[in-house]
Amino acid sequence: MNKFQIIFIISVFLCLITSNHAQDAQTTPVVSQVNQAPFTILYDDLPDINAITPAVASRAFPYLIVYQSSDPDSVKSGLINIENLITTIRKNSLGGLPDWGILDFEDPFFEFLTNKPDTMEYKRTVDTMVQAIRAVKIAFPNTKWTYYGMPGLRYWIGDGQNWVSAPDDLKRKAITNAITAYSSIVSELDWLCPSIYGQYDPSFIKFQTEDATREQGRAWRLAQVGLSRILSGGRPVIPIVCPWWTPGGAANFCRIIEPRIFIEDIIVPAIRGGAKGFALWGALNYTINLITDPNQDKYKQEKNFGTKEWRAAVVFDYFKGNTPLDWSAPEIRTKLVVETSKTLIQTITSIRYWERLNTIP
Repeated sequence: MNKFQIIFIISVFLCLITSNHAQDAQTTPVVSQVNQAPFTILYDDLPDINAITPAVASRAFPYLIVYQSSDPDSVKSGLINIENLITTIRKNSLGGLPDWGILDFEDPFFEFLTNKPDTMEYKRTVDTMVQAIRAVKIAFPNTKWTYYGMPGLRYWIGDGQNWVSAPDDLKRKAITNAITAYSSIVSELDWLCPSIYGQYDPSFIKFQTEDATREQGRAWRLAQVGLSRILSGGRPVIPIVCPWWTPGGAANFCRIIEPRIFIEDIIVPAIRGGAKGFALWGALNYTINLITDPNQDKYKQEKNFGTKEWRAAVVFDYFKGNTPLDWSAPEIRTKLVVETSKTLIQTITSIRYWERLNTIP
């Protein structure tokens, strides 16, 4: 991408952000879906087999996500073991692969992509990720493949600035850096999957108003998806979302996001940015194992997203404030299977409802 193309892209991008901020400041977000194709709605896990029927009825379908844990050496080496990756996918495809797939390689790949393009780390990262996605597309051509979280823009830019308060020159620099960092990899993808998780609960933030927190989150998601649309070349932009608060900000992590907040602050800005659908993430089979397994030593406790946080959250959301005496009891697992699957189905229903009627159920 040459200098003049980059300047043009940034100009269009900043106009997009500015025009949508004006709408957000004046009205409740409204997006028309007239004459547009239905959203592509995907999900990773539905532990309750009874939830599959309503998912299909809502035209939601599964995707496969291949985690970096399948290639643990890559964390230190910064290289993807392509042979191992292909083998892992084959093991997951014995019953047939879904139509959509995500490769999730984050550490140290995301960090190295922020290096200058002439550094060894940057060149090696781009090369290994390009070679890996090409190999996967050749080996499994009937599935549409992407990388998780690409392209990406930071929530905070500069010295504590956000996508509302930051001056245009700072936004311009962040956009330019992202285009440089991700273009070579993004050009190889079948679809784009930027991450727009909920990380800052407006009711949890005390140093500013809830409206200010919500506006900042909407602006960041609009920027994320808008950049993806510009780099997509017409390929689908399907951001990944989560119905539960995720780490990276300040919130009652693992709690269910209020449906109104989820639609207005996560889904609507993405639609305005050009999203053609949404990939719901929950890793529910793993999460339920994490919550209920008496042998906790085999789990890596992610900061703000580990057993402690998940148990506290489900006690509030699914157990009416009553802490189970035995987390490993079969009835506890059964309830979590049913209730977490229900949350995912309710989220799909809310998105479809908004799509049809521009309102929240």
